[in-house]
Amino acid sequence: MAVDATAWIQFEALLGHIPFTAAGADTRRAMLSHIRRRHGVLATDGRAISARRRMPAPVPLNPVGLVATAAAFMAELVPEIAALADYLPVGDRHTRSVGHQFN
Repeated sequence: MAVDATAWIQFEALLGHIPFTAAGADTRRAMLSHIRRRHGVLATDGRAISARRRMPAPVPLNPVGLVATAAAFMAELVPEIAALADYLPVGDRHTRSVGHQFN
């Protein structure tokens, strides 16, 4: 009898820190509320924004399967990160947008 095997990979990423200035207190509270309310891949401890996800990968695990699983994790982050754009200062939105090429 054939058994479908699955390996589980835990991905974790530190995406950045919550801005902490007196002038940005309202923005910080709104950003934290947004992250906690979504119940998505993103999480926060009030100081940093991180992503954590346990994902299945095909067995036997090989480089192609590992990269494909990592790419799926990163693809899940795109809409989560894009949703945070509303909380960035207006002047920073164009330089921090998802997919922007830095020189």
